[in-house]
Amino acid sequence: MIRVEDRPLARATAERLSAWQAELDAVDDYERRVEAALEAYRLRSRTKVFEDVRSTLRSMCSGLERCGYCEDGPAHHIEHIWPKSRYPERTFVWLNLLFCCGDCNERKNDRFAVIREGTLHELPRQTKGRRTPPPQGQPAIVDPRREDPLEFLELDLVDTFFVEPRVGLDERSRLRARYTIDVLQLNRREVLVEGRRDALRDYELRVQDYASLGPRAPQGQRERLLREIARLRHRMVWEEMKRSPDLVEGLRSCLESAPELASI
Repeated sequence: MIRVEDRPLARATAERLSAWQAELDAVDDYERRVEAALEAYRLRSRTKVFEDVRSTLRSMCSGLERCGYCEDGPAHHIEHIWPKSRYPERTFVWLNLLFCCGDCNERKNDRFAVIREGTLHELPRQTKGRRTPPPQGQPAIVDPRREDPLEFLELDLVDTFFVEPRVGLDERSRLRARYTIDVLQLNRREVLVEGRRDALRDYELRVQDYASLGPRAPQGQRERLLREIARLRHRMVWEEMKRSPDLVEGLRSCLESAPELASI
């Protein structure tokens, strides 16, 4: 899980989202605002405006249109990081939208938690009874649209290939890291763990191929290899490799001989 590089929406699309959000914000009752948000999104997510939203989110994906959470599955779903069923005031907020795979979308669903006074409080499941506003507090899940997940998470490249809370975090940040890992089941899905292991080998091979190119290698060949590296799954593996190059045999010398690799 890495930070998603933001790209601007077309002006007309951004203005339309803002107008739709203003309509929802004008509904003074929380329960009616949630119902209005769910219905408005159901209808408007099928419009041409959302074709542009999807296109822009797709262009922001890592690798070859990989999920913004797990970086493995193909991204097809628009995810509300702050669930619209809890936070209708964020239904059409651009920075609250993320492209993710169906598996992550289903696992997270409308799960959300906040941290208050150093304690994590998971929001209870909504019932058929009256909806009530969620409690105030810092969101527990790490937000890849607004934050750098690598400040909270690190990847074991040597043994387990598990995502873990980064060493040295304060207690609040550790709670957030652990909650993010658990909600998205980043270590409980074997396909993700094995995918990271395979990705390490893929990155190693392509980086070695690139670094071994002689000075007379065609520019087209260099560009092709750089594109291949950029399109691989599990970008977090590559970021962790660059962050800890001595954990991967020969990587430091490759980065030193071809410093342009570090900018991918």
